[in-house]
Amino acid sequence: MHAGKRQERSPSIENKAIAKARKRGALCKLEGTFRARAYKFVRKEIRLATPSH
Repeated sequence: MHAGKRQERSPSIENKAIAKARKRGALCKLEGTFRARAYKFVRKEIRLATPSH
């Protein structure tokens, strides 16, 4: 798995890595937004359920 610097800098490998990272990033972003929305909703529900001090 450990490639030399000359191999790491080759454009094809770099492009593949970037594409993978982009895909993963997009997925993470989507997941993050969904999770944030769900979390906000849950927090609102909890706030409504618990008596205000």
